[in-house]
Amino acid sequence: MFRELASLFPIARESRYGLLARIAVTTSMTTYSLLIVFAGIKDILRVNAALAIEFIAITAILSFDGKLEHYLNGLKVIFLFVFLGALFYAFSYLTGVGPKSVVQVLMGIEKTALLIFPLTLAATWFNPYEVSYVLEKIDMRTFSLILRSALSKLPLLFIDISDAAHTIKLKYGSGKIYKSIYYLLLESLLLGNAYYEAYYIYGLPHIEVELIKNKRQDAYVVFLAISTIITTYLLIMY
Repeated sequence: MFRELASLFPIARESRYGLLARIAVTTSMTTYSLLIVFAGIKDILRVNAALAIEFIAITAILSFDGKLEHYLNGLKVIFLFVFLGALFYAFSYLTGVGPKSVVQVLMGIEKTALLIFPLTLAATWFNPYEVSYVLEKIDMRTFSLILRSALSKLPLLFIDISDAAHTIKLKYGSGKIYKSIYYLLLESLLLGNAYYEAYYIYGLPHIEVELIKNKRQDAYVVFLAISTIITTYLLIMY
């Protein structure tokens, strides 16, 4: 599970689209999700349509970009936690302390998914250096350095968690999985020290970001995303 989550975060994977195009698409998808979630829609069929069209648009864009597999791997792990939350939500309904109907439970799950789709898209599409570049441009250099260091270690951390849990499970059994914490603490200290030494000796790598890769291609994907969500939003709301 953690290995699949690690594959969600790109470190060196390049995109076919420029940074500006990806920011525009992600922002438009996020705005669309927020508008649908807070619009107060009571018809579950409209929410279903909004959810399906957003998912289709994202998968179509990522399939052309070669990142669809990483996106779906991340969604599998994230929706596992959403499913667990849905079980508690359904249990509260059965006990009479939660929502008043099954439709409200389903709409709550679907609206959560609407917010998860664009956030997972952002995690799949932007590497730590691009995030750091954007933050530096808005005069947040110190925060960008901290965030870049943290995000660059995140995939390795998830892989370490997976390896440690698997090793402890084989050696001691499932009942003592907590023993992997000692290994992870030691690994984190060694890894942090190694990164600090590298930064101290060589300094931080220079950030090179391609704002625009192919003007026609970037313009096409932005037009496709924005026109799709605007049309869908108008049809659903009116």
